[in-house]
Amino acid sequence: MNGTSGFRAGLCNAWWFVGYYLAHPLVLMALVRDWDKKMDSDDETGSEVLDAVMVGSIFAAAAWSIGVPLRRGKWQFAVGMPMAAVGLKLFTIAMVNVAHTPLGQPFTTGLYRYSRHPMAVFGALGLTGAAVAGGSRLLLLLVGISQAVYFAGLEAEERHCLARYGDAYRAYRDRTPKYLGLPRRRPT
Repeated sequence: MNGTSGFRAGLCNAWWFVGYYLAHPLVLMALVRDWDKKMDSDDETGSEVLDAVMVGSIFAAAAWSIGVPLRRGKWQFAVGMPMAAVGLKLFTIAMVNVAHTPLGQPFTTGLYRYSRHPMAVFGALGLTGAAVAGGSRLLLLLVGISQAVYFAGLEAEERHCLARYGDAYRAYRDRTPKYLGLPRRRPT
């Protein structure tokens, strides 16, 4: 992996993946009725400083990714592209699961059966894959910072969901893994 060598703007660069990650909320707000109400949250992380670090690092990653060519024919591409493709495809499926959830209910279907935070898990996988496919240590660092802060803020998101959905979210939380796994069976 490189830091800055090989930096050149181009159409076949890592920005496709980082740009998709950044643009998805805008697309969904335009296409899905009540998207903003479904995704309503008081804060991202519960801290203005952490929110600024997360937003700053992901926008820095987006800017840097414009000049990070995908390393076709190299091991980085062979490892990173499947991660990026699978991660962002599953990230998109999780967004569709949210879109199909009735307003006023917690997200519990589709990928949300296997993870309380599939958009976080698969977004991180996709962005990490893009950084690996580009062979850029700086892009990997920026993605890592943004995602570490995002994951740290998931506790605030869960508190918000408990306050908003009450017992329905508590029951969901008790049976569904936080990051990824098989749902726990309910006691009979």
